Amino acid sequence: MDLSTPSFRASQDHRFVRLRIHCPAAKTQKCVVVAHGNIFGFHLDPYYLPLVLPGPVQRQESNVDPSASSASFETESSTVEIVLEKCNPGEHFQGLESIQPKILPDSEMEEARKDSRLGKGLFANDSSCDDEGLREVARKMMESSMMRENLHLEGKMEAKMVEEEEEGMVEKGEFKTQPFQQGVSSHPAEPGEKPCSKPGFGYGYLSRFHGPLLVGGITDTRNLLEVDDPDRSSVEQRMRSAEANEDSRWDEGRYLDNFVYEDEQIQDLMAWKSPLVGRVAPSSSSSLFEAPDASRDDQACLLLQIHYASCYDQRTTLGDPTVESGWTISSLSRCMTSSYLESQSDDANQWIQRTVRGSIRRSLTYPLYRHWRLSLQVLQDLIHLLSSGRSKVVESLVEVSQRLEESTDGVMVRLNQVWIQPLISEAFQQDQQGFWSDETLEALSNSVTKVKERMTKMEVGGEEWDLEVIEEAARQAQEDGEGGFI
Repeated sequence: MDLSTPSFRASQDHRFVRLRIHCPAAKTQKCVVVAHGNIFGFHLDPYYLPLVLPGPVQRQESNVDPSASSASFETESSTVEIVLEKCNPGEHFQGLESIQPKILPDSEMEEARKDSRLGKGLFANDSSCDDEGLREVARKMMESSMMRENLHLEGKMEAKMVEEEEEGMVEKGEFKTQPFQQGVSSHPAEPGEKPCSKPGFGYGYLSRFHGPLLVGGITDTRNLLEVDDPDRSSVEQRMRSAEANEDSRWDEGRYLDNFVYEDEQIQDLMAWKSPLVGRVAPSSSSSLFEAPDASRDDQACLLLQIHYASCYDQRTTLGDPTVESGWTISSLSRCMTSSYLESQSDDANQWIQRTVRGSIRRSLTYPLYRHWRLSLQVLQDLIHLLSSGRSKVVESLVEVSQRLEESTDGVMVRLNQVWIQPLISEAFQQDQQGFWSDETLEALSNSVTKVKERMTKMEVGGEEWDLEVIEEAARQAQEDGEGGFI
């Protein structure tokens, strides 16, 4: 039984707590809601959301009919809205709006861990249970939540150990680590690089995460990460790493093989029709994207990277994801492999241009199919997706999140936690406002269209790849009856 944590938003007034839970992959509309004191649990296959609320609430029903007034399922948005009554009307629940999933208070979680180790309580093998099916659901919920909680705790412990070592508090044999200076990267910085105001540069969505990227014993067995310690790497260092890795993976023979021998398989990929084609009305607006602040720029940059990679995977699998889809999406996203988003400038079109350039470079150096026209067709798929509006854009993000979770690769699961899930949560909280409005996404689509029109092969590969020259040489060689580019 695989359980996923859904995106959700919490709000309150003087009498009620309202939870809006996004469940796009729900297999039914029948949900189970439990509220006892400050403990809340929600299950709607395949989703499970546990919360420890800041204050006590009450709810008499545990098996909820979606048509009931206290729990309703909105089919169009795939959202369940649940209303809980405060036990103490007028009490303000501090921090409710930013609450994170948690199954039990710390004291009770420790007791549950002991039961798990000793095979007691919920974890006991009790064949006499009246409803072993319900017991198994509860046990799986508890195990899933404990696994997430343990991962979180181990990450905090590792981050604290690193912090202590950097502060010179831990001695190893005859050596003592050097004190860590606030705002200074542990890696040598190039002249002109700006120091950070925090002990670490941060990474993940809006640079909210600090400390080790890989926690809980996760190892990068597939060598997916190009920057494995982003908190100690500046933006400039991450950019150089991304560019260098793309250059090192550039394979002229591989590219020319796809270019010269545009076989039936490549043609099939080019001919595949995206489900969005024909469903998106022509743009009625010519406005270009303008973000009110840098955080919206970051959201747009992240959205472009992730969705370009997703569109590439969708086209090259003909809409049928494979077990390698998670790897494809991750490897084609600079943010995932190098924790890199384009530095912002006053002109949004400049960083949009650089973001698209980076995505195309990845599509020509990492995956199986490397073809200029294919890369531009994927970019057109991205334009269609953005023009389709918020609902489709968020739905695609949720599908990406599911691909990464289903990969069972610890690194991809972790990247999903620090990049994709927070972005989905933000989208869900904003509803149709601001950046996530159809109008803003349409403007972003228009900006990408302008970039596509002026993107050149020289800009993408520079003199080192020299795409125009090698393509012309390949054409000439083909006319002369020569070949052999691999």
